[in-house]
Amino acid sequence: LWRLNFGIFALHAAQMALFISLPFLFLQMGIAQEAQWKVYAPMVLFGMVLMVPVIIYGEKKRKLKQTLLFAIGMMVVAQTMLATKHNAVMVMTAALVIYAIAFNVLEAILPSMVAKFAPAEQRGAAMGFYSTAQSIGLFIGGVAGGGLFSRFGFEGVFVFATALMLIWWAIAATGAAPKPREA
Repeated sequence: LWRLNFGIFALHAAQMALFISLPFLFLQMGIAQEAQWKVYAPMVLFGMVLMVPVIIYGEKKRKLKQTLLFAIGMMVVAQTMLATKHNAVMVMTAALVIYAIAFNVLEAILPSMVAKFAPAEQRGAAMGFYSTAQSIGLFIGGVAGGGLFSRFGFEGVFVFATALMLIWWAIAATGAAPKPREA
């Protein structure tokens, strides 16, 4: 369970850091603040639609660990693209769609995995720790994202998020796959 708690922490720390800096990047690219929803909305919609087949595959084939590692890998790819090519609009758009798909997959399968790993009598406590790790990740990501952005710019934020995802991938790769559990 600690691997999953670290995962939700890392996912939300990276998300918050990213969304601290993205509005400034969009402004730099000439996308006014009031028009930025036109970037976010399609990104979120594509992410929600394209995550469905990935989750169905992971659940039906009992390949949640592989799905988890694949989605974390997608996050690494997206963050690396942002770190190295954030000035290229098409690359940034592709990176954000990849990011949204991976984020939505991870948001959907992580609680499911917590429920599969936690003993039935401790699921409530396990979900409480999980939610706390998520909240701490949001806080740390906001603080780190703001600090890194002010000192190192966009690259600092994207490298931080990439490093978090790489650490998470290494931690998740060493964990066991969840066993199917009856409700």
